[in-house]
Amino acid sequence: MYQLNGEFHKSIQVGEKMLLSTPRSARLLYRLGYAYSRLGSASSIPKAKQYLKTAIEVMPDGYEPYAELGRFALLEGRPDIAQGYFEKAWEREPTKVEVGEQLADLWRSVREPRLATLQSRLTLLKRSEEH
Repeated sequence: MYQLNGEFHKSIQVGEKMLLSTPRSARLLYRLGYAYSRLGSASSIPKAKQYLKTAIEVMPDGYEPYAELGRFALLEGRPDIAQGYFEKAWEREPTKVEVGEQLADLWRSVREPRLATLQSRLTLLKRSEEH
């Protein structure tokens, strides 16, 4: 609820209290990582990454922590690392257009042979969203 309103400090406060009783909740760990990432301070980034990585440990099949770590890698100027994270996110959830588009941009820059297949898939997904 707090994240929807942009109240990331409050979201972190509540989330960390909840984490005491449910320390292995992948969703909560992801949400905390996301909230810390949105604070935008240099000191919040390591916390965000740690929560996201822990979410992956708890539930490796989730796509969101991988996508968020991919965004961090892009911001840090590490497209090679970002590509790996976005590939993992796409493997886990090949219906998320925003993840596919990030991956397509990365693949385009390295002339990845699978780009044409990905672009076709994205076109179909976008058409299905329109209807």
